[in-house]
Amino acid sequence: MPCLFFLVNMVTLFTSAFPPAEKNVKPDSFKPFEVIERRNIDYYQGGDRDPVKHKLDIYAPKGANNAPVFVFVHGGAWVQGDKDFWGIYSAIGKFMASRGIVSAVISYRLSPRVKHPAHAEEDRKSTRL
Repeated sequence: MPCLFFLVNMVTLFTSAFPPAEKNVKPDSFKPFEVIERRNIDYYQGGDRDPVKHKLDIYAPKGANNAPVFVFVHGGAWVQGDKDFWGIYSAIGKFMASRGIVSAVISYRLSPRVKHPAHAEEDRKSTRL
């Protein structure tokens, strides 16, 4: 039940908190941006690179200039999950891009393979592209 509550809150947040990125657009005249997807981009090339987990997906609004950037780090308490979790996170990235916001959805290595704060350091590496 807590998971369902969290999901409902996230949907409510994303559908109500982010207005269209363009200024002076009336809600009834807003047309969503076409979304450009680039999936499974390697963001780390170091010797301890994980060929599966060190990936990110980018969702960008076609034709938007100077768009803000939203970086989405999946949940899972550092021990489970990835960017492809049932398509939920890609849907968030696509939604944000359709509203004029570039979105990066990332994966990282999980515990017990790595120890904290390595997870957060990997998340930081993903923003260096």
